[in-house]
Amino acid sequence: MRNINKYNEFNSYFDNLFSNIQEGLNNPIPVNWEKSDDLWIGNFDIDTTNYEITIENISKKQSIFLFKFTANNSYELLSDVKKSFSTIPTIKKAAIDFISEKNPDAFLFFATDNSNSRKRFYTDFCTQYEQNSNYNYRQFPLDIYVFYTLYKT
Repeated sequence: MRNINKYNEFNSYFDNLFSNIQEGLNNPIPVNWEKSDDLWIGNFDIDTTNYEITIENISKKQSIFLFKFTANNSYELLSDVKKSFSTIPTIKKAAIDFISEKNPDAFLFFATDNSNSRKRFYTDFCTQYEQNSNYNYRQFPLDIYVFYTLYKT
C-alpha cells in the first residue's frame, strides 16, 4: 500500500510538472511594439531580463526582413530554462504575427554564436512554418553566421 501511495505521488508530481510546462509553452508574453513600414521593435521583460525583438527591412527593392533577438542587449542566449518556457513562445508568436501581417518576400533569422538552443529553435520554427505556409526554408552558413531563411515560393 505504501508503494502505491509513493507511485501515485510520483505520477501526480509529473502530471502537474508537465501540465505547467505545456501551459507555459502555450502562453506567450505580450510584446510592446513600435511599428513602421520597414521596422518593428518590440520589448518584453521576464524578471530582471529585458528582451528586445527587432525586425527590419534590409532591402531597398524587396520586402526582405531580418529578425534579431537580444536579452539584456546581448545576442548570447541565457541558459535559464524557466525563462525559456516564456521566451520561446513569445518569439515564435512575434515572428508569426509579423509574417502574417506584413507577408514579406523573405524572412531571415541569424545566429552568430555557438548557441545550439538558438539554432535548434530557428531550425524547428522554419521547418514547421514551411510545412504550413507558402514559404520555403533554407539555411545559409556564412563565416561565423548562419542565416535561416523563409522565402516565398
